[in-house]
Amino acid sequence: MGRKKVAIAIALLWVFLLPHFHHALSQDLSVPGPKAIQAEKLLRVVCDLSTPEMEGRAAGTDGEKKAAQYITEQFRAIGIEPLGDPGSYFQTFEIPTGTKLGSQNRLVIEIEGKKTAYHPEVSFVPFAFSDNGKIKGEVVFAGYGTCQ
Repeated sequence: MGRKKVAIAIALLWVFLLPHFHHALSQDLSVPGPKAIQAEKLLRVVCDLSTPEMEGRAAGTDGEKKAAQYITEQFRAIGIEPLGDPGSYFQTFEIPTGTKLGSQNRLVIEIEGKKTAYHPEVSFVPFAFSDNGKIKGEVVFAGYGTCQ
C-alpha cells in the first residue's frame, strides 16, 4: 500500500454544493442573486467531471489530476477558501491499491425469491475496503448518470 496524494476536492464539491442542488431546483432562478446556485451551472460541472477526458477520476490517474485541477478552479471561482494540506484544497492520506480478488468474492441478488449471481470483474469489482454482509430494501431508478 503506497502513500498517494488523492484529491478530496470531489467530495468537497458535493459537501458544499449538493445540499443546495435540491434547493436551487425548487427556487425561481429567473432573478438570481450574486451568490445564487443555479441548477444549470451545477449540471454543467457534473457533466464536465463525467467526460471521457476525466478517465473516471480514479485515484492516481491522469483523470484524477484533471478533475482535481478543474474542481480547484471551480472552488477558487466561487471563493471557497482552501482548507486542506497547507494552502491547498487537497488532503494526503493512504489508500489501498493493487488489491487482488479472492476465491470467495461474489455478489448474489435475490428479488422476489429469484437469486441471480454476478461475476467479479465482469459485473462488479469489489473495493479493497468492501465488506461482507446482507442488505434488504427497495431498489429505485436514479437515472442513467449521463449528461445528454
